[in-house]
Amino acid sequence: MQNVKLEEFQKLVGKDFVVDGSEVSLKLSEASAMGQAVREGGSFSLVFEGPETVQADQGVFKLSCEGQSWDLFLVPIGPFGDGMGFEAVFT
Repeated sequence: MQNVKLEEFQKLVGKDFVVDGSEVSLKLSEASAMGQAVREGGSFSLVFEGPETVQADQGVFKLSCEGQSWDLFLVPIGPFGDGMGFEAVFT
């Protein structure tokens, strides 16, 4: 994940990401830059919104969107929009 960049996700804001192995999809609501980073791809945050019924623990989930997939460490951040929020941070 060292070479993943914010720009890759900014074009996917508003799109649904399917969680591998389930029927759940999460909408990418925000893709935001964060301060300085040591990693080549920069530091950024992704915020996803899922159904309010989704109550997942933090962990690595494989998400797919538009023919691409990523293994992302998601942390639940509580109610967000009309559902439950999850965040992935790249530093």
